[in-house]
Amino acid sequence: MQSLSIDNWRPSTTTLSAHERMRQGIEDKTIGFPSLTQVAISREHLADCPSQLVVVGIGGSSKGAEMLRDALNPFSADIFVLDTFDRLWMTQAVHWVQKGAGVLIVSKSGGTLETIELADMLLAEGQPSWVGVVTDVGSKLDKKAKTYNWRRFHIPANVGGRYSVLSPVGYIPGHMMGIDMPSMFAGGQAIVDAEVRANGRALYIAERIYEQIKAGRLSVLVAYGNRWSGFCDWLTQLWWESLGQVTDDGDRVGPLLFTSIGPHAQHSIGQLLRDGPADKFVMTMGHETPEEIRNYQKCISAGHLTRISAGRLLHMQADATSEAVREAGQHTLSLPIVRDGAAGVGELIMTWQYVVSYLGFMLNINPYLQPGVERGKQLINQRLGAQA
Repeated sequence: MQSLSIDNWRPSTTTLSAHERMRQGIEDKTIGFPSLTQVAISREHLADCPSQLVVVGIGGSSKGAEMLRDALNPFSADIFVLDTFDRLWMTQAVHWVQKGAGVLIVSKSGGTLETIELADMLLAEGQPSWVGVVTDVGSKLDKKAKTYNWRRFHIPANVGGRYSVLSPVGYIPGHMMGIDMPSMFAGGQAIVDAEVRANGRALYIAERIYEQIKAGRLSVLVAYGNRWSGFCDWLTQLWWESLGQVTDDGDRVGPLLFTSIGPHAQHSIGQLLRDGPADKFVMTMGHETPEEIRNYQKCISAGHLTRISAGRLLHMQADATSEAVREAGQHTLSLPIVRDGAAGVGELIMTWQYVVSYLGFMLNINPYLQPGVERGKQLINQRLGAQA
């Protein structure tokens, strides 16, 4: 996988305009997620939290925790995410609480129907010894937590739920799983510092994607390594909720992103990308750090693979996918992960939050609104009211 070289790149006028809107939003504090790396939670506030945690939330309120688990502690038995009314998941969550797990309720607005109903069920059935909430200051959930003396953590007003993974939304589950959150914050801050200039990695990626969107191509991200499954879900949710809107001119905007995990992709979507319509922009993502490439030296010990590490093999598979689809007329971009561990994940999170933000500005929409989501909430509440 070739390194992402942007030394000779010069951003377009549209790209520079998006960068300026981002800079201005950060300066006037209407855009808050880049500042989250400066806010840490005192360990004292988590000292009495049980060793296991049920996270109750949906969308941006839970996918961040799942991403951190999959990327850095995929076999963790420290957290369970409840984001569905599926009976099996609800039963398992109750079982966790009855065995001593704490409950963390996450809702930016403090009134997300699914989250509140699931939390009420869990509290009634499981009677947890520790309850915490992450929400807006002064929300209904925040007031309820104060009444019941639950632990209260807050999301800054200028940070939307889907951009909140580096707030207590992700920090608390990450801490519980033993993830090095300070290193993750440092990785995120490195991207914030780089994007001050109009030649950063995130700005470059956004311009490349924008060019492909304007050319009518669909975006596809193939991430090499099972650990990136949660990241793909998180990114898809961030992208879809941020970029599907109606502009001020009445144009409906909604560039699609599809994600897949390699090397499975080479046995499924790889065929579609190779021999299907040449209307895709295929991005391959994977590690290029020497530590990752050298990892698992002893995992492969037969045939012509004897002298190739598992890390090197993943690396080669990503390159092969890019070449195969490029031969077939697809446009491609390699996105190497250049740092390992929590710092690398912090860089990845912040990079894509910037990319999606820039894309929104390039497409002439506000990537921090979600009117369609709000309308869906209104309709379900109306139907529930009619049933009462």
